[in-house]
Amino acid sequence: MQNRDHLLENAGLRAADGPDGPDGTAGSVPASREPREDRGLTEDETSSRPIQTEPEAGSGSANGSDTQSGSPSRERFRAQRSRGFTAMQSATELSRDLAGKAEAFCRSYLPNGKLAGGYWKVGDTSGSEGQSLQIRLIDMYGKKAGRWTDYATGEYGDLLDMISHVKGLHDFVEIANEARSFLGQPEVRRIEPTRSLPKFDTAPKIERARRLLTIARPIAGTPAEAYLRNRGIERFGKALSYHPGVYYKPPDGGDMTAEPAMLATITDNGGNTTGVARTWLDVDHGSLSSLDEPKRVMGRLYGNAVRFGQKDGVLGCGEGIETMLSVGSVLTKLPIAACLTAPHLGLFEIPDHVGEIWIFRDLDEAGEKGANTLAERAIATGRKVIIHEPIYNDFNDDLIRFGTEALFNRMEDDFGPVAEAFR
Repeated sequence: MQNRDHLLENAGLRAADGPDGPDGTAGSVPASREPREDRGLTEDETSSRPIQTEPEAGSGSANGSDTQSGSPSRERFRAQRSRGFTAMQSATELSRDLAGKAEAFCRSYLPNGKLAGGYWKVGDTSGSEGQSLQIRLIDMYGKKAGRWTDYATGEYGDLLDMISHVKGLHDFVEIANEARSFLGQPEVRRIEPTRSLPKFDTAPKIERARRLLTIARPIAGTPAEAYLRNRGIERFGKALSYHPGVYYKPPDGGDMTAEPAMLATITDNGGNTTGVARTWLDVDHGSLSSLDEPKRVMGRLYGNAVRFGQKDGVLGCGEGIETMLSVGSVLTKLPIAACLTAPHLGLFEIPDHVGEIWIFRDLDEAGEKGANTLAERAIATGRKVIIHEPIYNDFNDDLIRFGTEALFNRMEDDFGPVAEAFR
């Protein structure tokens, strides 16, 4: 993992040979769930050629706050020695032992998760309820137990990495000792390095996302605009762009291909770009691509969102880009934020200037939990909250079925006459 290299560097430790990719295969280019880190690939600087966005990882699919910043680097654990351990296991061996007790580990460190087949499903690395993050409990299909993927953010790793997230540890010796405590093993002691180790960039995904966005073009007249209009959406914004060749790697392996994609800029409350949401398209049909995972995120999503509109005391929040642009097609002047997933809706950092939150939830259990979590946080800070739910799965479904006028009438019932001001 990227942050593991950094932790080892700070701790004066190196791990022995380990798997290069989250799927346990040496030298593999990770397949992304929502997005993954570029294993040694760089984006092409010319917009006419396919962009090499970070390859994607094994069984899954990008961005967040500091609690999310540690995604794997393919250079992790390439050293041939386990420097820093005295008569102890290497990090790879320690990770393997944790994987052998993966279910017990999950029940102990991620008690809000649920067992589903050979996986433990939980909301994110903080351990919230949900199913965006999946931990493989047994070896299957040639992939190793103990590997995890957050399909909402693109993060992935092993159970040592999960300890770092859950316990908030930033020193690898402390992480190793926590793992040994769980396994009932003695602690390790530190050996100072005899020479300095190379520094490692801690935020490559954000930089890759920014580079990708700089070579994309506005969506006007592109397949991205056609895709949105085919879904009844009439509101767009500067956060959206398009590129005809964004690399995609299937989640279960296979060759990476360059595919057309709509891109959406993810920003924090200060307006800083922290990531990009990629939506691959079927250009011929003006629809979502039939790829296994046509939506992925690269960068830092935790607390952030894709934003549209000017600052106002009222803010509309929801999950998907299409969902919130459907709302925006009805309330054309309402500032809106697409948090991309239900868990990240609950984790959204409400801007200081916002005094009232309108939450447009999806009609499923995860959507309800995400909306309620955000509502509770907003109310705790003295903000007014209104939760509006769709008739069908989400507000894009409702827009397609009923049209803008019918949707506005329903919204006006919930929000009152003030809704007219945002029309």
